Amino acid sequence: MTTVSPPAPGLSLDERLRALLDQDTVVSQLRAGPLSYVDPDVAEKVLVVCESQRRSLLAAADDVPDIDELAYLLACRYVEDKASRIQANLRIQYRSMMGAASDAELVAFAGCVSSLLSRIEPLIDTTQVQRINELMLTPL
Repeated sequence: MTTVSPPAPGLSLDERLRALLDQDTVVSQLRAGPLSYVDPDVAEKVLVVCESQRRSLLAAADDVPDIDELAYLLACRYVEDKASRIQANLRIQYRSMMGAASDAELVAFAGCVSSLLSRIEPLIDTTQVQRINELMLTPL
């Protein structure tokens, strides 16, 4: 998982989000991490998807100036991304168990989503993260 340095103390939630989702930092860490293991064409394809997700989160933050609502939006996005990663991991595991070839794009995507999750998580109340994780990791 990507190690994310926390932004400077005293920043607003919106400022911390923008610092954690700085494009140059995110792209360089993705290229050095999950995208470093795949073919450059696959890396670029996955990077386009991850960049789209990063931009959509920042655009949503632009639309929600209220700090409490922004915190709620981040928790919702965390759930969405967590579900996406769980689905990707399930597919990866079942492909492996069935003896199918690894899907490099799917593996890289799962790694990128994990990286984005690691950026959002510090901005969400710890109790909310625990409750979300309990919900997402408990079979319904």
